[in-house]
Amino acid sequence: MFWNTRRNSRADIQPGGHAGIGFLGRLRERREAAQTERDMITITCALARLNDRQLGRIGLNRATLALDVDHLAEHAEQKRIVHDDVLRIVDNRHAA
Repeated sequence: MFWNTRRNSRADIQPGGHAGIGFLGRLRERREAAQTERDMITITCALARLNDRQLGRIGLNRATLALDVDHLAEHAEQKRIVHDDVLRIVDNRHAA
């Protein structure tokens, strides 16, 4: 197997590529993406064990369970970003 030793790989020059993060950064991103995917599957499987009545109590539907879990994860990420922004603003006000 030959390793790509070029300094500017295709990812470095394409829009949306991983410019400037290097091999280890790309490897870390891939690992995090795989872990996230595995976690979403595990969560979906755990919720799939619930019966329809139980799913309904928490606002989920078996027919759209995978989409609902993705939506919940996106919502949690958005809340985390807002939370981090609020904490940063509060910390900046106290530091000044």
